[in-house]
Amino acid sequence: MAAAALRGAGRIIAVGSRPNTMALASQYGATDLVDYKQGDVYEQIMALTGGVQVDSALVASGGSASDQIGTAMKITKFGGHVSAVSGFFDDETVTLPMDVWNYGVMEKFLTAAQANQGRDYMERLLLLIQNGKLDTQPLATHVLHGWDSLAVSLDLMRSRDQSVVKPVVIVG
Repeated sequence: MAAAALRGAGRIIAVGSRPNTMALASQYGATDLVDYKQGDVYEQIMALTGGVQVDSALVASGGSASDQIGTAMKITKFGGHVSAVSGFFDDETVTLPMDVWNYGVMEKFLTAAQANQGRDYMERLLLLIQNGKLDTQPLATHVLHGWDSLAVSLDLMRSRDQSVVKPVVIVG
C-alpha cells in the first residue's frame, strides 16, 4: 500500500478480511477496502471500478498461488502488471485459466518483485524508512530477540494467528 501511494497511485484497492490488517492498509494509503469473505474479489473490484480493470495488482497474501495470481491477472488490464511478493511454499505449481490471458492474444506482465532487484531495492527501502517517508513500526506486531527466536518468528508467520502481521527478530 505504502509503495503504491509513494509512487503516486491515485486509487489503491486493498483486499483482506482481518480488521487489523485492513486498518493498516488504510493507514498506508488504501482508498478502498475489499473483504474477500464478503464475496468474489473480482466481482467486488469490478463493482468498485465500474467494470474497469486495474493498471497493476500486487499479490501479497496467502492461500493458493493459482487462485491469488489468477484473480490478480483477471482484474488487471491488457498491458498491466501483476507482481507477486508472497512466498507460496505449499504450492508445487501455478495453474492459470486461459481467460486471464484472453486465450493467449493479449499481453500482461507477471513478475516476482524483489527477485532481481536485490540490494538496490533494499537500500532504497531503507532510505525511505531512514528519512521518515515510511513508518514500518505499525507492522511489527511481535518483537523477538536473538537468533534463537528465528524459528519462533517463522512459526508465528505460519500460525494464521489473526493478531500477527509481521514478527521482527532483533539480533545483536
